[in-house]
Amino acid sequence: MEETTSNKRLTHDEIVLNIIRYLNILDFDRINRMTVWEYSILMEGKKLQKMDEMENLHLLAYKIQVAKNTKKQGDKLVPAYPTFYDFYDKKLIETGVSSKSLDVDESEIEMYKLLSKM
Repeated sequence: MEETTSNKRLTHDEIVLNIIRYLNILDFDRINRMTVWEYSILMEGKKLQKMDEMENLHLLAYKIQVAKNTKKQGDKLVPAYPTFYDFYDKKLIETGVSSKSLDVDESEIEMYKLLSKM
């Protein structure tokens, strides 16, 4: 979903398009009666749904990765990612990414920034 900056205000047409695109509401009477608060809450809920979908996709990818990707530790083969949270950091996505507060490489930061905008 598109993020707005404090410098850019959404036009009525952009809000209507967001409602149709992201909320799948096609009733123009309902759209025109919607308050700013309702729009904000519904869009925030949609953003959280997208984050949940991303988490589920990462969980599936993690399970596939665990099944396929192992590393040798002594005589044993162990998973490359021992826990799901070693593979997917939900808090990092929820709070956004600040390279000043995290010790991660730039490619991870860019990926998380993109994910947090969905």
